[in-house]
Amino acid sequence: MRDARRTKRSLPGTARVLLALLVLSAWPAFHADPSASSSVERDTNSHRLQVLERRGERLEASFVAMERSARRFHRWLGCISLLPVDEVGDPNHRFGFAYDEMDGTKLDHRPAFVVGDRHERTDYHVLTFAHRDECQSHPTRPGTPGHPGTADPARTVRREPLGVRLRRLERLVADLSKRVPALNRMSRRFDEWESCLTMVGVTEYGDPRSGFGYHFESSTGSTFMPAIAVDISEWDDPDYFILTFKGRNRPFVQRECRDNDGEDVDRSVRMTAPSRRGERRSAERVWNVEERINDVRQEMDSLGEDVEDLLKAVGEFEIFDQCMHLMGVSEFGAPSEGTGYVFVNHDHSVIRPALAMDGASFATPEFQFLVYPGEEPPSIECNEDAEPRPPNSQ
Repeated sequence: MRDARRTKRSLPGTARVLLALLVLSAWPAFHADPSASSSVERDTNSHRLQVLERRGERLEASFVAMERSARRFHRWLGCISLLPVDEVGDPNHRFGFAYDEMDGTKLDHRPAFVVGDRHERTDYHVLTFAHRDECQSHPTRPGTPGHPGTADPARTVRREPLGVRLRRLERLVADLSKRVPALNRMSRRFDEWESCLTMVGVTEYGDPRSGFGYHFESSTGSTFMPAIAVDISEWDDPDYFILTFKGRNRPFVQRECRDNDGEDVDRSVRMTAPSRRGERRSAERVWNVEERINDVRQEMDSLGEDVEDLLKAVGEFEIFDQCMHLMGVSEFGAPSEGTGYVFVNHDHSVIRPALAMDGASFATPEFQFLVYPGEEPPSIECNEDAEPRPPNSQ
């Protein structure tokens, strides 16, 4: 009995020894630095935020460059006027402007371009560019990472508290989201404008040095002059493609453009509404940094898709602008003064003015036609460097 009681009393002592050993083994965990885990978490979030800040800078640079292109396009439209132009004469050579190759063949009758009546329906409305200085400026190029073009350089991230940096990035993302619709409107406007255009292949027939060509009556007697007409060569090699609105085709009206060589309006750029995540976060009082960083990343993913679409759409205007040429054209002839081209209709002839290229260095041409060179129509990219590249989404 005594031994049994002694055994029972010794059990609590054994338990106390075991408990002491457990406490000693757990001592480092109880006295570890409590900020260690939070410090690791802060470093992880800071690194993630730094990656997003760099991505935000690239997105902002792309927006700045595209908005410059958009402003240029709107200013560019203000520089364009429409000149009514008719092609007068019979392509089958039964009547038209008198033309002589001076090679022993008989006198020919050919059509030529003349300025039409603004109050009557004409064949074409040719796009002409103004001579004003602001209309002759060089275009900007959309900036992309590694190829910033004329976009502003990326700003340096300052060492600031995590919360300050996160709030600034959230404001940037919200601001960029609000700027997407305006760029979408610009891209759709350019697409509609371009889709109504018709490209007409033209050639200047005749010798500028008056060796052969259209008969022209001047104050000093008869001579030869060149003139512009729709290209009729068998090898289909026009000097230029002039840009026109054919017949009644016009952009930005209710009537659809028909019977033209342009593309149909088929681009559909995804519209992104301004983000409402910030409003929801404010209402729910969500202050978890990791969740907010995830929200920003998701918003940037969406913006990256928008920018990729917009760079292609806005970039089309840049390619169009950089591939386009200006051709100096003037109207030659003044029938009231007895000068002009000889136009023959059956047995009756009259003196009429017509349009020809004006390369004289001592005078400014009356008109600057918007044209593409004949060997590089818009279907071929004449300036591959002008094509924008989408930003790196990483």
